[in-house]
Amino acid sequence: MNSNAWHIEPGKLTYRATPGFEARWSTGPEALEGVDGLCWSDEGGTQEDSIHLHHFVWNDSPPSQSDFEALMSEAVMAIDQWIMARM
Repeated sequence: MNSNAWHIEPGKLTYRATPGFEARWSTGPEALEGVDGLCWSDEGGTQEDSIHLHHFVWNDSPPSQSDFEALMSEAVMAIDQWIMARM
């Protein structure tokens, strides 16, 4: 994982490599209320640990489904590391 490609802020994720995108992220089971459109979720260890990526804006063409899944797995790892660094 190229950690320099990820820029994470509370609730916002930017991927600076190709395919570049921005998305919002949230955690917990209530986080999906009001989310419309494409959403990708990682269940985590418990419902409270779930991470949801949504409101995608692509700078490049969106990747294939398999590449999208791999990219979202990397995104969740980057968010997890960001959260752990702030605990």
